Amino acid sequence: MNLHNFKKIGIIGFAREGRSLLNYLESIDFKGEVFIMDRDISLEYPDTFLNVSLLLGQTYLNSLDQVDLVFKSAGVPYRLPEIQGVIEKGIEVTSIVNLFFSINNKPVIAVSGTKGKSSTVTFINDVLTRAGFKSQLIGNIGNPVLDYLDQDIDYFVFEISSYMLETFNGSIDYGVFTSFFPDHMDTHGSFENYKKAKFRFFDVCKKLFVNDENLDVNDYLQSNNVDYISFQNSEVSFESKNLIVKGESYQINCNLGAEILNNFVGAISCLLDIGIKLEFILESINEFIKLPHRQEVIFNKDGLRFVNDSASITPESTIAAINNFKEDLKVLILGGQNRGSDYSELENLIIKLNIQHVLILPDLNTLDFSFKYTSFQNLEDLFAYVKDLNLKSGTILFSPGGASYNLYKNFYERGDNFIYLVNQNFDL
Repeated sequence: MNLHNFKKIGIIGFAREGRSLLNYLESIDFKGEVFIMDRDISLEYPDTFLNVSLLLGQTYLNSLDQVDLVFKSAGVPYRLPEIQGVIEKGIEVTSIVNLFFSINNKPVIAVSGTKGKSSTVTFINDVLTRAGFKSQLIGNIGNPVLDYLDQDIDYFVFEISSYMLETFNGSIDYGVFTSFFPDHMDTHGSFENYKKAKFRFFDVCKKLFVNDENLDVNDYLQSNNVDYISFQNSEVSFESKNLIVKGESYQINCNLGAEILNNFVGAISCLLDIGIKLEFILESINEFIKLPHRQEVIFNKDGLRFVNDSASITPESTIAAINNFKEDLKVLILGGQNRGSDYSELENLIIKLNIQHVLILPDLNTLDFSFKYTSFQNLEDLFAYVKDLNLKSGTILFSPGGASYNLYKNFYERGDNFIYLVNQNFDL
């Protein structure tokens, strides 16, 4: 992609990705005009020698049809009428991910799936580093892909989201697909659109490792004759406290939970395929620390166990968390933005386990659940209630099952608030 062929480039969204692209345009001494388009009216003019115009506020996309090439940040909905309008006029809408893949010549291991991406890319990156390779995490985990183009890297480990896949135009060396269920329908417009974006991953990977237990995933792979290695049919599995590789059993000492370990099956299969020694994989499993806000366990001296699973934004992820902590689960805390997910399986599990205390925050407290629950407007009031329960032992699980945007900026802020309230209300 030769950007010097374009006279006017539009950048929609000026957070990390947009700023990274501007830095890249500086590095190549781009001579044309750059239009930065963002809703945030507080953005300041960037410190740059480029010919830049700022288009901010509610009308930020009004001049979109005046540019020659549009770069859309991953978080900007692809189906905005203004974006679809310029596509109909023949203006190319692309991404910094596509630009990266048009330039990069280093091998890329990419991970996609509805849940489990961040933990899996972190694990792969850790194993590669232990094995002596120069590995760099990029993509949805928070590091813009263009920032590392000129660095001495052996492998890029790329967390790729459905938003990135929606406009993806490139080829990935190794792909690991962790899981699939409905999500992000509010942004993609429908489950079918989300599925179409997500399943594009299967068509762009040269070597593919897939958890194909989901019927939609399996149907797509079979009907399109996709060449892949199934997690279920690979030579890697976990049984109790053992990792099984090619029939040989290796003891592991970790407490990661079945969901995370199952995601690691594809990662391990991929790592073995590229020649990584098993000793580095075992070291990483035994020393792996769960990422913040993902079934993060906090104890207090009285035997209460608090679990911060704020990253749970779907009912399916809450089901996985409940199953990991069901043995002594006393309190389940739900709540978050209802994005049209089906909560019937979660409801059935709560009824089956007869969870003693179910506490629900907005907006999920508006759903017509058939189990008994107590509703709260915020976490502060909820914690006052939990404290009054005077529990002596057991697990208090915060696994919202809904997006955070109705009350918080993101799930990190939501999880941090949960941890703060645990520390404020209980003697840790």
